[in-house]
Amino acid sequence: MNVNPQKVLNLVELVIAQSQNCLRRVFSWRSGSMYRIVSLFLLGTFAPLSMIACSNNFYQKTTPQAAQANISQCRVVTHIHSEICIPLNPQKVVVIGILEELLALDIKPVGAAIWRSVDGNGFPLFLQDKTAGIIELGNESQPNLERILLLKPDLVIGKKWAVEPIYSQLSQIATTVVIDTEEQAWKNRLKLVAEVFGKSAKAENLLNEYNQRLQLFQQKMGDRLVNTQISIVRVFSNLFRIYLQKSYSGGILRDAGLLLPPVQNQQDIWQDISAESVEHINSDIVFVADDHPQHSFLKFFKSNPLWLNLKAVKQDKVYKIDSQYWIGGSSIIAANRIIDDLFKYVVQNI
Repeated sequence: MNVNPQKVLNLVELVIAQSQNCLRRVFSWRSGSMYRIVSLFLLGTFAPLSMIACSNNFYQKTTPQAAQANISQCRVVTHIHSEICIPLNPQKVVVIGILEELLALDIKPVGAAIWRSVDGNGFPLFLQDKTAGIIELGNESQPNLERILLLKPDLVIGKKWAVEPIYSQLSQIATTVVIDTEEQAWKNRLKLVAEVFGKSAKAENLLNEYNQRLQLFQQKMGDRLVNTQISIVRVFSNLFRIYLQKSYSGGILRDAGLLLPPVQNQQDIWQDISAESVEHINSDIVFVADDHPQHSFLKFFKSNPLWLNLKAVKQDKVYKIDSQYWIGGSSIIAANRIIDDLFKYVVQNI
């Protein structure tokens, strides 16, 4: 039987690491003695497998010819861990945190770990026409390593903050590329991902189309554009969260030429406010993401004079938006959905 020793070692390492993480959680309230006893048992159980994998019966030497063949089947790209050789045409890609970028570039991964809220489940609805058959790998903050190993990917790609803590494990499973950009720098991130897959022209076309749509929006708005102020608000159980200039959706409003109220002109992603500060969202239009309207703060606040006195409320220009792409979006697909809403609610109602 032909056994790959590296895969055996990878599996042993993953099982031990995951078991130890679990033990830390289970025995965190006890003395360390029980944890050490069970850890020693795990090491005793799996050490023989490691020895077998490393024995002469399973040793496979890589010849210079084989190494040269591998190099000829990949191309060199630069990422945070210097240069790396990736497959020319990867067939089984696993993505951590940048699913939207891959789908926009017509790359369908075999598995994906994505950001989701505490009560989130599955892939976002605005991506579901593109995600059929993709295996869920958990939250991007804690992707399921065992499931990734079972998928046998030939390439793993993901955001720096999500991949770096587990880079050593991932790079043993498959070639792993780290994408290092600020969370809000979605256009640059799209270009970096496209470069990895040799799809830079596709990314440029997508961004050109984005800019053309915004130019059309500005033409339709005319003189109204410079006089229109917008607020983006998410409602929680006891407060409002305003999304500011450095947020994903705030940046798209800025690209569109729309204004935030002066009080919101802060270089932050968001600001939480109480009911007493609701005048901070006073604007011509208020976009509201209210994921749980039956339990939200807004349900009980709608009759409050502070709310009723807002300009957008008086003029019936408070519009419910989908938080999955306004708040949870990260790239060009969600951006275009936001532009759809701008045409629908702003152009037609200002």
